[in-house]
Amino acid sequence: MPVIAAAAMVLGVLGGGGAWLFLGHRPTPIPPTIGPAIVTPPPVADIAPAKGIPAPVPQPPPPLVVPPERLQLATAGVDVLRGQVASWASSRICAMLGGEVGSSGSVTVNGLAGNGSVEGLRQGLMAFVPPGQIDFRVAGVDRVFCPALTALHPIGPAYGVSGGPRLGLQMDGKARLHDGEPVRVRLVMPDFTAHLRVDYIAHDGSVQHLYPQLADKTSAITADPSRTFGPGEPLNLGHPSWLIGEPYGTDMIIAVASSEPLFDRPRPGNAETADVYLRDLQSAIDALRRRGARLAGAAVTLEALPK
Repeated sequence: MPVIAAAAMVLGVLGGGGAWLFLGHRPTPIPPTIGPAIVTPPPVADIAPAKGIPAPVPQPPPPLVVPPERLQLATAGVDVLRGQVASWASSRICAMLGGEVGSSGSVTVNGLAGNGSVEGLRQGLMAFVPPGQIDFRVAGVDRVFCPALTALHPIGPAYGVSGGPRLGLQMDGKARLHDGEPVRVRLVMPDFTAHLRVDYIAHDGSVQHLYPQLADKTSAITADPSRTFGPGEPLNLGHPSWLIGEPYGTDMIIAVASSEPLFDRPRPGNAETADVYLRDLQSAIDALRRRGARLAGAAVTLEALPK
């Protein structure tokens, strides 16, 4: 049976068939006084109240009231910071960055970026956000994946935005897979009816199309039927022949959902070089955006390891 690694996942099929889709679902002490002795009267609590006069009831201190204008100023400050971080995140290259600015001004940044740019991103953020306010969780990837991150950047979730079209993508189980273990992916479609493409980009510069697959008689692969998926539809994508093998390393799986088909004709095969495919993918995404089509993109990394 053919084997496809992280960089070399073989898309052969056991028993035929394309991709399988499983739909579902303390007080400061007072220093001693130097001078004549002072007679201190007993504490108030030890003095009996005059007959017929009730003892005073202690009253709690009044609540601290923050003037509305100060609250508005604080909120405006966080909003300004949020806008600054969002603008900074959207202008980065070879990166897909997400996160949020909290009501206290804490800044969380996560996502993927080229290995050589991660520290530069951190330093750039610290230029206008105090380090103590930053929770930086950006993972570095090989720069071979920069074209993929660049293509997906405009259609991924915008920084600080929780709503809008969002394509869920994650490994089904582990993201560290050993030789011979299957590759399975879980997705949740965005909030619109969409076509779907899922691709395995290897660190050696090759691409395997996981969905849809074309028919291939030599590998007994049956083509995946053309179809669309409903808003929010969950699915599992996998096939018994998608197994980890050599060469080992960190690879990436990307997915794009689009309200119109990305390509007007099938790809030339189930495998091709990354530079050609990602160039065409970028052109297709740009064309659909100009036409006003809805798109959503996502990426996830996995690590292929020997036994």
